[in-house]
Amino acid sequence: MSIPSSMPDFKYEYFIPLHPRVLKNSKQIVPIGGKGPGARVRHVPIPSKAANRFMVAAAKLFYAMRLPSRPIDVPMNLRMVFYGPWDATNVLPDMSNLYQALEDVMQRVRIIEDDTLVDNHDGSRRVRLCAFCPHRVLFKSGPRKGMLKPDCGAKGKCPYVGVGIRLTPADPEPARLLARERFAEATSVLF
Repeated sequence: MSIPSSMPDFKYEYFIPLHPRVLKNSKQIVPIGGKGPGARVRHVPIPSKAANRFMVAAAKLFYAMRLPSRPIDVPMNLRMVFYGPWDATNVLPDMSNLYQALEDVMQRVRIIEDDTLVDNHDGSRRVRLCAFCPHRVLFKSGPRKGMLKPDCGAKGKCPYVGVGIRLTPADPEPARLLARERFAEATSVLF
């Protein structure tokens, strides 16, 4: 893949109103092969049922939206904002695992040619919705009376969850500047 001299101009924005799921965690290990005498059985990880449901539902939502006439086949910036029902007590999902599920879906529905073309995820983040939820209630009694509860109690059915996605062409200039800096560092150490 070579970088074209003039990058095409495009901007696609999507919102997937689903609870963000990770692809890599909680994988199921399934045996493959092993039918017959002396056959070897190998164990292969597959995505969890929740991840599969998420990916199928996301693909259906993508198909219902405006897709590119042909898959994007140039380096791109893929900004994803994950809105999840996470509060301060939850362990946040790993960002790279959140990216991977949606990148695989976008490749499957032919929005992007290949997820290796994603040059960066600049601007991506996780948003802990529970910290800002307008439906949180106050404790009515006890030592925390009058304080806000950590969440509204509707984590599984939060109406605000989803993933905002923006695809734009990658700007090669920051990479050029970083490469120049690295070459300058490496040569200054040598001489």
